[in-house]
Amino acid sequence: FVVWANPAMLRAVGRSLEEIVGQKPTVFNQSESADPETTRRFLAALRNVEPFIGETKTKFADGTTRFNRVEIQPIRDSEGVHEYTVVVIANITTEKIQAEENRRLGLVAEHTQSGVVIYDREGRYTWANEAYQRIFGIDMSAFVGRLSVLFDRDRELHWEGQRRMREAFFANEVFNGEVFYKTPENEEKWLQVEQRPVFGQNGEIECWVNIANDITELKRQAEENRRLSRVAEHTQSGVGILDADGRYEWTNKAYDAMVERDMKAVYGNLSLIFDPDRELPPEYVPMRQAALEKRSFTGELPY
Repeated sequence: FVVWANPAMLRAVGRSLEEIVGQKPTVFNQSESADPETTRRFLAALRNVEPFIGETKTKFADGTTRFNRVEIQPIRDSEGVHEYTVVVIANITTEKIQAEENRRLGLVAEHTQSGVVIYDREGRYTWANEAYQRIFGIDMSAFVGRLSVLFDRDRELHWEGQRRMREAFFANEVFNGEVFYKTPENEEKWLQVEQRPVFGQNGEIECWVNIANDITELKRQAEENRRLSRVAEHTQSGVGILDADGRYEWTNKAYDAMVERDMKAVYGNLSLIFDPDRELPPEYVPMRQAALEKRSFTGELPY
């Protein structure tokens, strides 16, 4: 029979001390069990004066569900005679919900093209998806539990983006920006990184999540376009750059002079050459056909 319970136990079973003192152990099972097998073993251990450790899932009339970690420990005297039994019930609902959310996050992260890594609150690796390991050229099994170089104050960082990531980490702030990185094989990469803390219900940081996307090719193309623009700006030939759909993106001064207008006013507009609904002089038709078929064109045209 129950002889005493602390306030936490009373909250766990939803009863007052007066209601349970003197009652049989079944008083701990006053709601519908969503895990009848574990509950059966729990009650059997009480009746048979046996130790028990397990987790129970219980549904209440108000629709809520509670997860408890339960431990039963019989106490015997020096001669082995049973004196009383200690029952410890800890509400682990928050931990179970967080674990399920982390599992779902892991499922999402595992199938995304972005690299996702999770650090603990100290900055140690805990998990990374395959995309992250591919981008960084590492096997995460060798890194789990290790402090990231990014968050090790004793390690010098050589690139500005990484230093800003470290500053944001120790300031408990979100970071979003471009970061330069070298793989173990010395391959240079540019990454778009979002780094943010994950807070628990107590308001304290539980872990950090970093999402990285490889933008190396985009950076290379942007640099190539920049160099092309510098060359084109100083050439006497007219140069125009259109996007993949045929919309104006940039023209040099020589091009503007040839067409006798400031082309900046039509940046984003579809070129007549790429617009199949617009009629062109016959001399321009081969150029349009080549453009629509994504072929090069060289020729003389009247204007």
